[in-house]
Amino acid sequence: MATAKKSSHQFDKLFADVPPSAPGAQRPYSALVDPAPPPSVGSQDFSHTAQTSQAAEDGAAVPGTQTPARAEPVASCNEEVTVKGQTQAGDAQSQGDAMLPAAEAIKSTASDALIADQEDASQRSPEPSTPPMPLLPDPRQTVLELRDTSHQQAEKPSQQCEQRMSEDLDLPQTSPPPSAPLPPPAPRTPSPPPPLPLAVFSRAQPPQLREHPRQSSLVLWWEDARQIDVLDAQEGETWPPCPVGYMLQLQQVTSKRGVDEPLAEDRWSAVYSGSSPHAQVTGLLPGRRYALRVVLRPQLLPGYRDMPPLPPSPAAVAETQPASPEAPPPARLVGRARNFLKFKWLDPDETGGRRILRYQAVILQSGGRAEHWDPMCDGPDNSYKLSSLRPAVKVVVKYQVFNEVGESPWSPAVSFTTASAVPDIVSDMSVAGSTSNSIAVQWQEPAANGEPIEGYRLEIDDGLGGAFELAYQGIDRMYEAMGLESGRTYRFRVCASNQVGTGLVSLPLSCQTAAMPPSSPPQPGVNSVTQTTAMLSWGPPPFDGGAPITRWKVELQPKSKAALVNGLSSNWTTMYEGRGTACTLNALRPGCVYRVRVAACNSAGWGAAGFPANVAAAPTAPDTPQHLQVVRRTREALSVTWQPPTFDGGAPLAHYRLELRRPPTSPEADVGPSNSSGGGVGWATAATCQEAAAEVGGLQPGTDYQARVYAINALGSSPPTDPLTASTNAAPPGAPSAPTLEGSPAGTSLNLRWSAPQERGVAVAGYTLQTAPHAADPAQPSDSPTATAAAVQWQTIHEGKDSAAKVRQLVPAMQYVFRVRATSSVGAGDWSPPATFCTSAAAPSAPTHVAAFAAAVDTPDLTEEGGSNAAALQVSWQPPQSNHGAPVGSYTVEVAQQPSRGRSDLTWQLAYSGPSLSCTVAGLKHGRLHSVRVRASNVCGAGGGRA
Repeated sequence: MATAKKSSHQFDKLFADVPPSAPGAQRPYSALVDPAPPPSVGSQDFSHTAQTSQAAEDGAAVPGTQTPARAEPVASCNEEVTVKGQTQAGDAQSQGDAMLPAAEAIKSTASDALIADQEDASQRSPEPSTPPMPLLPDPRQTVLELRDTSHQQAEKPSQQCEQRMSEDLDLPQTSPPPSAPLPPPAPRTPSPPPPLPLAVFSRAQPPQLREHPRQSSLVLWWEDARQIDVLDAQEGETWPPCPVGYMLQLQQVTSKRGVDEPLAEDRWSAVYSGSSPHAQVTGLLPGRRYALRVVLRPQLLPGYRDMPPLPPSPAAVAETQPASPEAPPPARLVGRARNFLKFKWLDPDETGGRRILRYQAVILQSGGRAEHWDPMCDGPDNSYKLSSLRPAVKVVVKYQVFNEVGESPWSPAVSFTTASAVPDIVSDMSVAGSTSNSIAVQWQEPAANGEPIEGYRLEIDDGLGGAFELAYQGIDRMYEAMGLESGRTYRFRVCASNQVGTGLVSLPLSCQTAAMPPSSPPQPGVNSVTQTTAMLSWGPPPFDGGAPITRWKVELQPKSKAALVNGLSSNWTTMYEGRGTACTLNALRPGCVYRVRVAACNSAGWGAAGFPANVAAAPTAPDTPQHLQVVRRTREALSVTWQPPTFDGGAPLAHYRLELRRPPTSPEADVGPSNSSGGGVGWATAATCQEAAAEVGGLQPGTDYQARVYAINALGSSPPTDPLTASTNAAPPGAPSAPTLEGSPAGTSLNLRWSAPQERGVAVAGYTLQTAPHAADPAQPSDSPTATAAAVQWQTIHEGKDSAAKVRQLVPAMQYVFRVRATSSVGAGDWSPPATFCTSAAAPSAPTHVAAFAAAVDTPDLTEEGGSNAAALQVSWQPPQSNHGAPVGSYTVEVAQQPSRGRSDLTWQLAYSGPSLSCTVAGLKHGRLHSVRVRASNVCGAGGGRA
């Protein structure tokens, strides 16, 4: 509450400055950071959402709000303020002075003018309300609600003032006597009503940055304003302080051209209106400078005098973070010719708040690979001339711009085409043929340069170096000039034309008419033939073409694929060229057939070749068969096939011979030469057949073999094929040797070993050892024929990779039969021969049927404290179930008294030792429990006891 002071009218201003920020306050942010909690200022909560509206600005009631109690004294007022969501906050001065001063400050109004404005506030129109801009939603809100309460004031201000004056003066209200007439009142000069109190507020402070500036938003705060005094209040009156609202105004300083413009009062726009001293301004442009200021919006409580609008705070300037430019518009074509294109690069509408520094353009030419852009230019110039182009060439161009922050996206790609031109000069004209009276010329189509070629103009001179004359005009690219003179040299030139015009004429092509080539010679004769040579001769052609024959040419062509050797192909091959009319053909393949022809040449050129003659070389042995391979294999056989030789030597094949051997590196290769197919280092004939297939049996399983094949005709045998190495299928391993005993036998275990079997193609993976008890006499030798019982029950006792095992948990003095077999990935092999072994004798087992019962004795024993006689036990037993190979010699009886409670140890004492099967144990204590155990002994030692 604010206590009213006397109206002195000595105040020179209506609001005071807020004290500056505390020393050591933080400086404003200069880079973008995550939003932090707002600083605390006064008692307001920094998280808010302004919910004022035009109706609230005009004094209308906001739905859903409560009307606060009206302060006394009641005065004329048209607004009522309710503040919701206030929370305790800290000091706001830690943010420091965060904003740059405005380029143009707004001066404060003089105090006398403000007082005059306040006194005339009732005669002026209310301040126009400015609708607030929408802000980012914030769950923490301070809602400022305005409500018009003027309709609740039924009394006029003058009546209220009179009532107030009468209440303050406390004048007695007396009425005259009804019977006596009242004297006329004395004339009285009415005193003017007292002035309404006037609220004084602190000065609005400029906004400051609360977070790093962002590219499109600013988060701001400003120091809280408050009511600091009440003027013209009556003595002793107390007035509640009026709440203060805020309006944040913004003005863009940086123009679109990137220069700062002076501030203008008509360009301020409200971006926030509310009661909290912080706000977030969105929708800004990157890299721009903005001026901001705060305008106080006090909400006068009823009874306060109206006051003029308060001056805004000094303006502060903040700059948003710059950004990369936006994509520029498509490139603009500003110049075009047949060999160049000139482009103009345009700046984007949004440059990110920074000047464009350079332009980078790429090009995609017609005929190039898709999406393979080539660099075109990169620099600060906003135009570029692309030269050295051909006419009617289409190019696709796109570019991007750069500022100090980064690069923009690429502009839309746009295509341009150079201007069309006349066709290129014809550069590929040649002579297609000539005779003694004609010359045929031809040429290739030149580049049309954007417009289709409409025709050609061919000119020829007179053959004597005279002027050119038109010889042909049309679209064809070949022309034969007829009726020429023999022996003359004629010159030809040609040019192409299109819709643009006629191109340049080509360089002259010279050609001389001459004699005709000779006709074809007759068929050559074959004088003699061997396996590799043939002697030929031939005669002159019927017509020499008008010039003497200067050279002859003999060509050879194979008639079969077998002859395609020594560099020959299926085409005609020149074998001889010279002046003679006979030659010898060498490097023929025996048994092959060829065709031979002869051609003649004069000054006019080569004539056509004559009709060919057949030449057959003498036959020979066939070539080597092809593609020897194994098609099926078993454990004891291999099936192989092959292809016939590519050349049978010129004679039919008689048969094939298949040979087989073991590889020289195999262990069995040292056996020596053998005619069998099973082994030896020499080759042996395994099969002779007419067909190109054979099967060889009687082989060993899992064994490598090498095979080769010969082809044989009437002239001999072909070279053998390359050896083919193949293996028969693997079989289970062979039977190991019979197990043998290692070391001396023990009473309950035996150490056995055996030798590895033949693997048969696959390595042994492990062994299985089985045993069975033997019913024969233990004294019989283990290698006796009767040691292998026919009917035994085998039991697997060991499986492993080693060829040795230790068999445990055997019965002493017992004979056992053992056998072993090997296993591999193919399967299990055969069992080894059985072997019988006997374990050694051992201590007997425990006696059986041990019994103990109390027995009376006549001999007195040492008395106890009570003086009673000692007790005795009668113990009996039966011989052990097994003496383990040695007869029982004696028995031992031991007795132990059960320990007292809490102890578990027994102290055994010898009570008897002898051959008997019973005994009496005397000297025991009456009423005590005793334990008795009996053990049997033989020459091997004492066995286990039985209690």
